Amino acid sequence: MGLVGVLTYSGLNLASVDLPTWPEFKTQSGFSRTMQRVLGLNWLAARVAEAQVRAQLSKVATGQMTVHVTPFSALDMWHGKARRVEVKGRDVLVGKAFYIHRLTLQTDPRTPLWIDLKSGRPLNPVDARLSMTVTEDGINRSFQTPVLQKRLQRIRVPLFGMGSQQLRLLNSQVDFQPQRIQFSSQLAVKGMADNEALPVTMETAVEPDPETGGLHFYDVTVSALPGSTDSEQLQELVAKTMTSAVNPEKLLHLGSETKVSIQSVQVNTDTLVMTAQVRIVPAKASSG
Repeated sequence: MGLVGVLTYSGLNLASVDLPTWPEFKTQSGFSRTMQRVLGLNWLAARVAEAQVRAQLSKVATGQMTVHVTPFSALDMWHGKARRVEVKGRDVLVGKAFYIHRLTLQTDPRTPLWIDLKSGRPLNPVDARLSMTVTEDGINRSFQTPVLQKRLQRIRVPLFGMGSQQLRLLNSQVDFQPQRIQFSSQLAVKGMADNEALPVTMETAVEPDPETGGLHFYDVTVSALPGSTDSEQLQELVAKTMTSAVNPEKLLHLGSETKVSIQSVQVNTDTLVMTAQVRIVPAKASSG
């Protein structure tokens, strides 16, 4: 499903702003919900919904995944409404490119989920919390997938007055250190044979970027390239390229109506642990 960034209104007179309107979120009465629970209908509806969510997830991810849906009632579930959804994954491959060791996504019960069952699109804004752990081995395996192999061999960067140039990165690997990431590869420009590629090592610190919601790479060091005279400019170029290239929405194979805001990043000796807030906002309000 597609996802869109969220506007934050600060210091405005909201009464004068034309904000999006959403369908009124109504649920069954307390008596009706109790009767459905006693009859076991709520349990049955939740299991059916979990199977449907797993089927949708299997289109973009493979691995060990469990889904738990907390319903209001069976009738509400059949109208696409749920109190809460939780997805947990282990050794998950997302988009045939990105290996994740552990993954947990929990929707916030204060913004219950309501989707159009025909299209699968959300009918109201939903907040969720994401936590995931990646390992050195997982990222190095990701580098070997056909999807990332193709991307790593078609990198375009501006090169100091020479315009945009296509580069290839071969035999790429990462090494996690406390609060730092080391990346080693072999660099080749277009037309250069693989055996002529130059070894390059880059080390960087990483933190959440509050402005973009993504990752900010800083304190970058790069091994000297032959003929390099301005290491500071090279380090700045690498930092900017990595910051713009690592897009959480694309890595997690999310659509254009989802905004991921990374809250914390912890790099250990063999794992990287990240938490984030996720906001899903329909492109435009639906009626009904």
